[in-house]
Amino acid sequence: MGFLDKVKSLLGKEGADIGEALNKTKERLSSNLDKRERDLNATPEEKLDAMTAELEDNDPLAAVRNKIDNKSATADANAELATDAADANTASEASATAAPSSPAEMRTSTKPVAAVLFDFGGVVTTSPFDAFAKFEKEQGLPADIIRKINSTNPDTNAWALFERNQVDRDRFIELFGLEAQALGHEIDGGAVLDLLKGDIRPEMVDAIKACKSKGLKVACLTNNISSGEAGAGAAEMGEFAEAMGLFDEIVESSKIGVRKPEMRFYQLACEQVGVEPDECVFLDDLGINLRPARSMGMATIKVVDSREAIAQLWEIIDD
Repeated sequence: MGFLDKVKSLLGKEGADIGEALNKTKERLSSNLDKRERDLNATPEEKLDAMTAELEDNDPLAAVRNKIDNKSATADANAELATDAADANTASEASATAAPSSPAEMRTSTKPVAAVLFDFGGVVTTSPFDAFAKFEKEQGLPADIIRKINSTNPDTNAWALFERNQVDRDRFIELFGLEAQALGHEIDGGAVLDLLKGDIRPEMVDAIKACKSKGLKVACLTNNISSGEAGAGAAEMGEFAEAMGLFDEIVESSKIGVRKPEMRFYQLACEQVGVEPDECVFLDDLGINLRPARSMGMATIKVVDSREAIAQLWEIIDD
């Protein structure tokens, strides 16, 4: 019989409690010694990670805050994705139903329109989302998975970094691939980039020319990628060169280092064009890009059907 067992026998229940306490103390000491040995052998990076984890563990609200932030970000992204997808899928139905207040009725400024600002992809050209949908179907991927990837962590994901010219093509492909894998899919980011070009909409080119004939400034506000990368350089090719050549100013995310829907993008655009926000009409195919512009005082038009959008534009200009 060991020493602790003799003590337990002599003291009964109290002895058992003392023995249990001593065993727990021994386990803690052993655990502390193991931790100490790991700490001594750890690299500086491992030590920093351990300290960070310990700080987070000791903050009882950290986990709650993270869950709230993640849930809110995901909800916002999913809501925007669902809204834009619904608009695209129901464009023909919308024409048969009562329309909401027109852009002209919603415009609050009494100043005359001085400039019309056009997004490029999805406005002057056909929407890349059509190409995305075709690609997803051909590859056996879930519908809208590319848009879902691009709306997850929308300020820091591969697409955002690429459009700010913070990563090159190869790094984008790597990061996009990892983001796709995180959602359970294998998608070639290079193939996705090749889908961006679209086709010029002649009716939008005519609208740009008509705006110029009315003495209005016209500008292109585009989230794009730097020259030399896939999807860029369109301004130098054929009808794309003609369309881009019509604009008085071109504001490119890859050149100014910010992108829609960041508020700074619109501020810089107005400065470059030489107008105040409440003197502008802005056309974009994404609601998330229109909201900041509208909050600054711009009249905004969401382009679902190009001809309907042009009709709304004339309604505002001729009001």
